[in-house]
Amino acid sequence: MSGIYVHIPFCHRKCHYCDFYSVANKARQTNFHSYLISEIEAMASYLTDTVKTVYFGGGTPSVLTTEQLKAILKAIHRTHPIANDAEITIEVNPEDASQEYLAGIKGLGFNRISIGVQSFNNGTLQFLGRKHSAQDAIASIANARGAGFTNISVDLIYGIPNQTIEDWTDSINTALSLNPEHLSCYHLTIEPGTLFGLWERKQRLKAIPDENSQKYYDILCHMLREAGYNHYEISNFAKVGFESKHNSSYWNNDSYLGIGPAAHSYNGSTRQWNVSNINKYISCIETKTPPFEMEELSEIELYNEEVIKRLRTSEGINLKRLTTRFSHKWVEKLQRSVAPLISLGLINHTDNRYFIPEDKLLISDSIMVDLIEND
Repeated sequence: MSGIYVHIPFCHRKCHYCDFYSVANKARQTNFHSYLISEIEAMASYLTDTVKTVYFGGGTPSVLTTEQLKAILKAIHRTHPIANDAEITIEVNPEDASQEYLAGIKGLGFNRISIGVQSFNNGTLQFLGRKHSAQDAIASIANARGAGFTNISVDLIYGIPNQTIEDWTDSINTALSLNPEHLSCYHLTIEPGTLFGLWERKQRLKAIPDENSQKYYDILCHMLREAGYNHYEISNFAKVGFESKHNSSYWNNDSYLGIGPAAHSYNGSTRQWNVSNINKYISCIETKTPPFEMEELSEIELYNEEVIKRLRTSEGINLKRLTTRFSHKWVEKLQRSVAPLISLGLINHTDNRYFIPEDKLLISDSIMVDLIEND
């Protein structure tokens, strides 16, 4: 299975916490989609099998007009074999989500929508630098339903300084009352290049204690489990059959093509990443110069990626799958390194699978460190 990711690097304004590559530059938006189309055409031979997922992310894809989105989609269909049942997702911000606009993108072939709600608390939204209100967020989900979307994902953030447990549970309850098929719930990370990072350096902001993070995560897991959602990846929860096929392809190490500034691509043996600069990206496209750098992945790098990505999921590392991808020495290495983690209760072993128990997923990075091979 292959996927295509299209990065739309524009936002109405930069949120205080976000370190994804994006700019608030309306002048560049006007004809930018034509450069994406040129790259799509130039990379037509990168993927060798049928495309099962297409994902428009950002940035904020909903800053583009339906005509611009239509042109990009047409280029993808023209250059790649797209499965009839392909999952085609677009990220949308609530302030852009009028029913008319959403009906327009539904008509283009998008069959899954991811709405960047982040919180249903107005004070929290303002603190995060979001442009929309809680009321806008609620209306956007209703508008998506009215436009005919039957696969809606909602993004929420927790672990925010000054966010109370009551605020967090209220946001979860509001989300559940709107009955989305999928929720992506992320712990706030204070990144160096963001406004929050600046505030932290100036001691105006401090990350919440680890024990509070675990408390918020436990509440999230419990409430969504009780509501019937499958916790299939560290930060992702879905009703049965509504797991994100596109994101799952990353964790399965499937091939994908990334289009746009800062987008990454992977074909099973090499990884490449586009320049994280709109002007440089445009210059490369105009001069027909590849806008990316590339690296060949060694066997040890491929093994480490398999371990890290699979342990993010509820299924974990399937030993049968591992033996089909890697030589026996790697299976033996894993079995040796995982043994002490099993004795500590940090890894479970059942049905020929190694996986991190749900109550330890929030500290998965520290667990995975002990499984990474360096030589």
